Amino acid sequence: MIDLMDTDGSGSVNKSEFCRCLLQIAENSEDLRPMLMMELHYDSMSFLKSKLSDFETKMEQSKMEQRDDRNAILESVQKLMRQMDAAKARDDAAQAPVATQKQCAQIESSLTYKIDRLEDEVRLLRSAVSTLSSDLSALKGEG
Repeated sequence: MIDLMDTDGSGSVNKSEFCRCLLQIAENSEDLRPMLMMELHYDSMSFLKSKLSDFETKMEQSKMEQRDDRNAILESVQKLMRQMDAAKARDDAAQAPVATQKQCAQIESSLTYKIDRLEDEVRLLRSAVSTLSSDLSALKGEG
């Protein structure tokens, strides 16, 4: 019956096709029965419900595929972010020795200054020990 109603061959029955079919049945039938109208309505509704169910199933599948695609994209973005972070860390590590060399030069300069001061203090202490030693020797010789 649906195939007869589908006059444009689209595979579906639109409102005007449905109404045209009902009018033709009513005009060409001498004994139009209410039961026939109910059967046509039932068949049409069954067909539409079937199509709607198919559409809902396809929409749900599409929704699941989109969710899977979105999750795959998010995972790819997170992977790229981790790779970028790792590359940045490598770059930072490569630049770190330059800063460390500068710091080492400053520390070396500071240590050299401190060593020079310590050497001066050791000389002064040696001189003081030598003076004390000679004073002690002089005291021993007097006593």
